[in-house]
Amino acid sequence: MPSELQTQKLLAVGVDVFQIYWTDEDKFQHAENLWRLVNHKGPRVLDVGCGVGAIGAIWQKRHPDLVVTGVNPDPLQASASAIPTTRGKFQECVDLPADYFDVVTFQYALGYMPSLHLALDKAADLLKAGGVLFIYDICCIDDTVRSLLDYRTYDIMEMKDALDYNFKDARVLFTADHSEVFRHSMESVGEDMAAVQLILSKTSPVCYRAVKVDNA
Repeated sequence: MPSELQTQKLLAVGVDVFQIYWTDEDKFQHAENLWRLVNHKGPRVLDVGCGVGAIGAIWQKRHPDLVVTGVNPDPLQASASAIPTTRGKFQECVDLPADYFDVVTFQYALGYMPSLHLALDKAADLLKAGGVLFIYDICCIDDTVRSLLDYRTYDIMEMKDALDYNFKDARVLFTADHSEVFRHSMESVGEDMAAVQLILSKTSPVCYRAVKVDNA
């Protein structure tokens, strides 16, 4: 988990990036492109590790029928969130209703979870049958950068194997560039800019979309 100083920096970065996304049409469109990849018409969305709620707020602005809820363990970010946000660790949140959400998203969040499989099990419990799990994350092109990240990354085969238990129709969807949130976070929190540039050059953004099986 980030240190207190890193959390304060990330909060400032998150608020700054929120303003960028909200006022820059290209960034606004990036959020809309993610929703097109989600490709589901259900209105109830849970954004796990939502930061300050930038993406969720844009989704709601573009699609007024959506009801986006966030989860964030950090009280500073949760209190600044632009969407209703539950404070707490995702796997310990007991007040989130089961079989309720149409979409659960993890955007640069899975690497902070203590267990990939338990996080995906929890997501499956919260999703309706036929609901969509959408993951927007990074994979390492070069394993040498794994040790530089304060974040657990998974390769594509690991992710697909993990999704096989509770989900079907898993698809890998590549995007063109890192999100502004990830880029700004790396540049603002990192102390070694050479290492930051190496991380950005040796990691690739990737999306996964999967559907909850009826008996999960």
